[in-house]
Amino acid sequence: MTRRLALALLPLAACATATPDPQVGSVSHGGDTYAIHASAGDPSVWKLVIDGQTVLCRAATERDCYWSPVNFLASRAALDDLLAEHRPVFAGKRSIAPRGLNRGRARAHPRDSRRGQDVRA
Repeated sequence: MTRRLALALLPLAACATATPDPQVGSVSHGGDTYAIHASAGDPSVWKLVIDGQTVLCRAATERDCYWSPVNFLASRAALDDLLAEHRPVFAGKRSIAPRGLNRGRARAHPRDSRRGQDVRA
């Protein structure tokens, strides 16, 4: 019985004793400092966490880890600007067609649905 209990608790013990990734340095950008961590499973993989998002470094050097948050933050700012730029176009509009294209009555079929007659001349 004790052997079964020990085997059942072994995965829990492995999770509880897992060590966090060791910090190998830090990077400052825009007034914020980000800690660089080496992966516990593979120390040649360096990463940092920006606003809850894990960003991998291109290589295991501080110079490469400096450019990772710079590029990440720049791409996120560009995406936010792009979304903010196009948001008013779609907000509350019935149609996104250019002005003048929806004038007049549009027929889906050449047969008039009200009378059942062919409207082609």
